[in-house]
Amino acid sequence: MNSFYEIEPRYFDYWNRHCEPKAWRVGLGSLCLAEPPSIKFEFESENYQKPPYMQMQWLDQKVADGKSVLYVAFGNESELDDGFEERVKKRGILMRDWVDQREVLGHQSDQVFLSHCGWNSVIENKCAKVQILAWPMMAEQPLNARMVMEEIKIGLRVEISNESVKGFVK
Repeated sequence: MNSFYEIEPRYFDYWNRHCEPKAWRVGLGSLCLAEPPSIKFEFESENYQKPPYMQMQWLDQKVADGKSVLYVAFGNESELDDGFEERVKKRGILMRDWVDQREVLGHQSDQVFLSHCGWNSVIENKCAKVQILAWPMMAEQPLNARMVMEEIKIGLRVEISNESVKGFVK
């Protein structure tokens, strides 16, 4: 199962008492707690440069400045209006490419994670021990957000001004 016991103890206990086959927690829950890989990958191109977000320079600078970070990630769902990047460039950094979320969440500058509460994000966040501001958008995300708040108590739900997910934050 793509989980680990600390998130869903009652589910695993019930399943293993009453159902077959037994459920074992493998996948991201287990992998998040594992040691980072020690092998280094070589890329086909000699000109390959590690993307800036992997170098973590921006986050490292926040630590040096004595500041913490609110990490915002909505997977590939977010739609940003024109001018957003310009408005936040002095306070934040916008990454349009893939980001190693586990690495970002594990950085000492990251104190809060504003998340859509997709399952992988919840698992990676639980492993990183960062508080969640839950802003679910669709599918199973509202259920995951409820679990984050009520069951494992590692976050709060973002309140919006109307019932739409695109409403203004209160």
